Amino acid sequence: MSGKRRADGPSVKTTRAKAPRQPRTWKARILRLVKWGLIATLAGLLLLAVGFFIAYRSIDIPDPNKDFQIQTSYVYYQGGTSEVGRFAGAQNRESIPFSEMPQTVKDAVVAAENQTFYTDSGVDPKGILRAALNNAQGDAVQGGSTITQQYVKILYLTQERSYTRNLREAVLALKLQRQQSKSQILEGYLNTIYFGRGAYGIQAAAKTWFGKEDRKSTRLN
Repeated sequence: MSGKRRADGPSVKTTRAKAPRQPRTWKARILRLVKWGLIATLAGLLLLAVGFFIAYRSIDIPDPNKDFQIQTSYVYYQGGTSEVGRFAGAQNRESIPFSEMPQTVKDAVVAAENQTFYTDSGVDPKGILRAALNNAQGDAVQGGSTITQQYVKILYLTQERSYTRNLREAVLALKLQRQQSKSQILEGYLNTIYFGRGAYGIQAAAKTWFGKEDRKSTRLN
């Protein structure tokens, strides 16, 4: 019996040689760093936005500080010109309506404290970012305050300096902006802030600093 016998043997596996890995260039490394930096930045901004939204929904406007609600009572002799005495709380204050406040005082305070008061949303993002950078560098904790933020800090919060209080200040300023007009906020601010020598608000300041005894004379003319 004749025939060709096929030789049995182990199968031979062929492998392809891998191309040598090219070293990453400095341009590729920079692009990779930029890409991951952008991803990290976007993720951080998203977390901040979610955190601020949660804080906005959970923080309510509290009751005003009691010391800033009490006004000074004046007692005069018959005729209403000579003062007999006064009854004051913790602060010397006499609130007056917005219409009786001198326009020059309103304009001066806005120009000095918050030039964008009539157009902003109650908070200053640039000021907040600047304050956050200063705080991160180890400087004293501070806020990027608008007039609305200052009013909120005085009327509703404490003088504590912390990131938590700054967050509450910004949230409350945004909420107050939605509930009150600019005139109402400025009126409350000018009736609340401290002018020195124990005087709170422009009416008490006018009497303390200039000896003005009636509301009309608050016009400092």
